[in-house]
Amino acid sequence: MERCYKKDKKPYCDMNPSYGGAKHRFQSNIEAVKTLKQCEEENRQALPEEQEILAKYVGWGGLSNAFDPENEEWKNEYAQLKEFLTPDEYSSAQETALTSFYTPPVIIQSVYKVIENTGLKEGNILDPGCGIGNFQGLIPESMKNVKMYGIEQDSVSGRIAKLLYPENQIDITSYENTDLPDNFFDVSVGNIPFGSYQIADKKYDRLGLYVHDYFIVKTLDKLRPGGIMAVITTKGTMDKKSSDVRKYIAQRAERFVCLTTHFLKMQAHKLPLIFCSCKRENV
Repeated sequence: MERCYKKDKKPYCDMNPSYGGAKHRFQSNIEAVKTLKQCEEENRQALPEEQEILAKYVGWGGLSNAFDPENEEWKNEYAQLKEFLTPDEYSSAQETALTSFYTPPVIIQSVYKVIENTGLKEGNILDPGCGIGNFQGLIPESMKNVKMYGIEQDSVSGRIAKLLYPENQIDITSYENTDLPDNFFDVSVGNIPFGSYQIADKKYDRLGLYVHDYFIVKTLDKLRPGGIMAVITTKGTMDKKSSDVRKYIAQRAERFVCLTTHFLKMQAHKLPLIFCSCKRENV
């Protein structure tokens, strides 16, 4: 297993991670939460060895048993959740148990290889659903001068990201509540949320977008003319019967390419990578 810890104090990462069983992943999360709260209680940045622990946080996807107080096999884990998470943190974690999944490094590196081929050396990069910041941690050396912006709705994930990447601008809020300028970012990357529900945002309500399509459409507006979006989304973006969303995106993107990542499966769905180049200023 290849492991790395960058000299410029970027956090530890497993390039070929062994995810382990559900209880192993759960315990990694708990250790990360405990480390996060210790740093916050002491009002300080994380030490390098603490960053290693924080970087192993993988979210609560696939761990719904831990939130079931009637499940005897998980009663100890349930007790730990109640001990180490506030009521709001617990509620947020429970909501993500069916939707929050870790993005393997090989996927992130593949995205960045495409962006590197454009010659990008500096500029502004947006990750609109950044989690703990894996896309920020694996940015290639050739792009070290870019400025990273992350948005994360989940408080625990966002606070961990801030400790891992204090040099970046990370806002803990929902995407619909951000006030990011249009026509500003050079690139957007990330593994966006997906699901069969809509986000309330006055600017986009008329389009009736599912959350994954909402993230794509809104992010296109944030890109400058010629900017690039490379995001992982559900196959529903490309496979839904109605072509309205795809037409809307195509009208605003000079190039609209979907590459299916056959080696990444989430809830039995093959996930596509969407590559868009913003056509013009949005109106």
